[in-house]
Amino acid sequence: MDAYKTTGCFDLTCSGFVQTSPDISFGGAISPLSTSSGKQYQITLGIYMDPFSGNWWLHFGSNIVVVDWPARSLMTYLKQSATMVEWGGEVYSPNVKKTPHTKTAMGSGEFPSFMWGKASFISNVRIVDYSFSLKYPDWVDTWADEYYCYSTYNYMKYEAEPVFYFGGPGQDSLCP
Repeated sequence: MDAYKTTGCFDLTCSGFVQTSPDISFGGAISPLSTSSGKQYQITLGIYMDPFSGNWWLHFGSNIVVVDWPARSLMTYLKQSATMVEWGGEVYSPNVKKTPHTKTAMGSGEFPSFMWGKASFISNVRIVDYSFSLKYPDWVDTWADEYYCYSTYNYMKYEAEPVFYFGGPGQDSLCP
């Protein structure tokens, strides 16, 4: 809600988020799940700002509105627009950045270098620019704060849609 500066809010456990779908729960489990080297499943998500109300909406699938963020009260710095967007995974544990590190995996638990069929991924990344055009971002970078535990890889092939892979096992021989 405030970029983890004071609240750490990111789901319905924080006041202000409005659950709008009776079918999909914000922060709930989604199934079926992909399996490593097995069948892969994908979901479509979108986050949009309503230009009339200034609220932000999370869409699931073709057009199921899951949750509403009232920007005027929750995120005052997002009243007009966003200047940065992040995609990826996150792991929480009191043992992050400590030894021993948490055994919590991110994504599938595989490193991004394993790519399709093993690693978690995000494809068809788009933003809405100031002209209200849906497009691939002009500038994309990858980042991981504990690279031996979790990592990122933006796979770009000539004339193909970039695919962002992310994840990792957490504690292992490389991440004590």
